Amino acid sequence: MKKLIFVPQDIANSIWQASIELGKEGKRIETDDLIQKKANAMGGYDKAIGIATAELKINGESITIINSLAKGRTSDLLIAKVVAEESLKAHYSKIERLMAMLNGLQTLSKLVNNVPQGD
Repeated sequence: MKKLIFVPQDIANSIWQASIELGKEGKRIETDDLIQKKANAMGGYDKAIGIATAELKINGESITIINSLAKGRTSDLLIAKVVAEESLKAHYSKIERLMAMLNGLQTLSKLVNNVPQGD
């Protein structure tokens, strides 16, 4: 069976790289920007649905189809809303993955540094 060899310097380099990536991904400005995009998309969609529904009611459309027609008129905004929501979720997910990787690397580093060095 082949022995796994962990080089402390390689682990340290991996920790450093993960820290840099986490710092880039976790920039508050980017997070705030994604939150703002999500809020704008949600607000725009809700507003457009309300306007479309009101216009359809004023124009005397059948109550049973107003909701479907309003959704059809605002489908592009719904797409923008979903994209904004998923972008923010992906951003948070990447931060969580990077934090988990960093945690694992730190644990591995502690284990490797505590192993007696045999000759």
